[in-house]
Amino acid sequence: MAMEVTQILLNAQSVDGALRKQAEENLKQCQEQNLPSFLYSLAGELANDEKPAESRKLAGLILKNALDAKEQHRKIELVQRWLSLDPTLKLKLLELDFDFSASISFASFFGF
Repeated sequence: MAMEVTQILLNAQSVDGALRKQAEENLKQCQEQNLPSFLYSLAGELANDEKPAESRKLAGLILKNALDAKEQHRKIELVQRWLSLDPTLKLKLLELDFDFSASISFASFFGF
């Protein structure tokens, strides 16, 4: 991402509408242009306990929404997109170990 992911995520939660809109557009553009890098950046943000809680929470939410959905048609689309990703990237994402309150790993969190 052109800007540091932490700042983009913080800006996406700003009360300043213009700043928030720009950050949201930046996130959408990054997701559309380079999904693997986008997912890895979000996972890295979430895994880094030195990052602000606000940016980590939003990174986790966006990451979850990029990988899962309630609507069946959307869920199928996301599964197909996940399966089409480079296996190396999927392994890197699965190897990132998150320290959630229950001390569960990324893999078990997403049912892998």
